[in-house]
Amino acid sequence: MKKFLFPFILLINLFAFNWYGNIHWVKSYDMAKILAKKKHKLILTEIAGIKCPPSKYLSKYVYSDKKVSNFINKNFIPVFYFIQQNSIPETIKKHFKGVTPTLIFSKPNGKIFYILTGSRNKSEFFKGIKSLNQTISSKI
Repeated sequence: MKKFLFPFILLINLFAFNWYGNIHWVKSYDMAKILAKKKHKLILTEIAGIKCPPSKYLSKYVYSDKKVSNFINKNFIPVFYFIQQNSIPETIKKHFKGVTPTLIFSKPNGKIFYILTGSRNKSEFFKGIKSLNQTISSKI
């Protein structure tokens, strides 16, 4: 019985972690491109690792912040992939260098304009995405 209890508790903890914060993630990159064109927004694609502490930090401390999540939901079409579980589209995968988290920013037409690897605290992260949005969104 004890042999089964530990893996079961570990499995529950893995799925109990809130990876998504307050972000309204879209299910696929293709859907994100359609929505981005329709709503004139940029696309933010995150590739995270299930056991990656920086990926968990971003989810737990950055995406859960209302200021950050409201800004992302208002200005981006966000897409989330786990490197271990999801089929990542080739257009995104070719820019992934094996570091999680990786955030890939693209225009509605799919053209990638910025790649951010690793995690940041919420003030640095917010400052960065706000700057990206101001620089690029006026050119959409």
